[in-house]
Amino acid sequence: MQKFFRPLVVLALAGSVLGLAPNASPASAASAPEPLSGPCIPGDSSSPTCQFEYGTVLFVADGDTMDVRIDRSAVSSKGLVERVRTIGINAMEQHTYSSNPDNRTGECHSLRATAHLERMAPIGSRVRLAAQDLSARTGDRYRRSIAYAAAGTWNDTGSELLKAGDALWLPNGGENAWSRDYNLWAQQAARQDVGLWDNDRCGVGPNQGSNLQVYANWDADGTDGVDLNGEYVRIRNLNRSTPVDLSGWWVRDSYLRPVTVSGTDTPHPGFVFPSGTVLEAGKTMTLYVGNGTNTASSFYWRQPSPVFENMEVGRTDQGDGAYLFDRQGDLRFASTYACATAYLCQDPNDDKIVVSHVEYDAAGSDDANPNGEFVKITVPADAGRAVDLQGYQVVNFPYVYDFYKNSLLQPGETITLSVGSGRSSHLHRYWKKASGVFNNGGETVRVDNYRGHTLSCLAWGTGRCEP
Repeated sequence: MQKFFRPLVVLALAGSVLGLAPNASPASAASAPEPLSGPCIPGDSSSPTCQFEYGTVLFVADGDTMDVRIDRSAVSSKGLVERVRTIGINAMEQHTYSSNPDNRTGECHSLRATAHLERMAPIGSRVRLAAQDLSARTGDRYRRSIAYAAAGTWNDTGSELLKAGDALWLPNGGENAWSRDYNLWAQQAARQDVGLWDNDRCGVGPNQGSNLQVYANWDADGTDGVDLNGEYVRIRNLNRSTPVDLSGWWVRDSYLRPVTVSGTDTPHPGFVFPSGTVLEAGKTMTLYVGNGTNTASSFYWRQPSPVFENMEVGRTDQGDGAYLFDRQGDLRFASTYACATAYLCQDPNDDKIVVSHVEYDAAGSDDANPNGEFVKITVPADAGRAVDLQGYQVVNFPYVYDFYKNSLLQPGETITLSVGSGRSSHLHRYWKKASGVFNNGGETVRVDNYRGHTLSCLAWGTGRCEP
């Protein structure tokens, strides 16, 4: 993932730094040579193997980037002095880089992250760089896990930054040994409201008491790259009577996608809502990834390619998040996936939304009679309260139907989702497919939330619902 850098301002980085003696490594000088390979995550029997390099910190640029003089490297192209980008994390953007903390400038949270990284790996200290593939780069920078020496062991800087809430989780498809752990650390920090997740760290307000819900549709119905507007972020005002002025608030995912804001020449790390954007009480607005004409309730990010990573769960977790910042830089609301903790994998509507029936074999030809295929979603009579389906999806991979407004079901009510086209009503919706989508031989239909958590699943034939 390429990161946008403003021009560097390095006020105290010269030949004197190159002469610094590195700190002692975890092993003493009399011990065996430092290994050049080993488990990426020590003590984890399922960890893939990493290749190791060792070197001396020359300069800490920001919370996820530093310059390192590498002892030896088979792939270095710059005389063994390289700029190194930390795998799997993204700190907030710093504007002015300097070895003097007093001269640094940047977004709220950025300087804290830089100081944290510098405490762990100060100039002159020894670090270990790890990668599954030593050729991994981000632009002209090495892509590495960076570990610092303490108490006789190597300690991973990315883990420490995520635990403190000083960075966002940025999964990487190639260098993925750390993805599962990094996702967990980031979500635990969010639950503890530390660092970035403290929603008034940059100052109280605006609209500090507002209650908004953010969720991202990260998988378009079909091919993401073909249907860019099939990916979107929805923001819902849960306040009953208070509108929220979103002027200057901005949305980003974990990757940096600089956008030049109208009337300025300064790239911004996300989509900025224009002046006068107000989300009325009880209403929802949508930010689409692709192109279109902005309205009071629909906005367009105008990205040239998909934004949100599709979810994968396992040893090499893949996912992303939609992050809503206010105009002073506080992270106010977010939705991240895949859920990594029991706390986040729970849903208040577990056992209250049920896939009660799937008609997968239409009368006659499935393709000629798409409305002969349908799904029924029921709120059980004993649910105890009404359930709003807005914010949930019907999933029949690769097809996704997103419940939107006017989707409140009372206990005992059932909503029917027909695959074809028609005029929607409160209890009857249409997927608007030109032909049938269900495999008669066997598939599954699920109701998921936007963290990838399944509330209900129904399988037939060879289909299998995950436990």
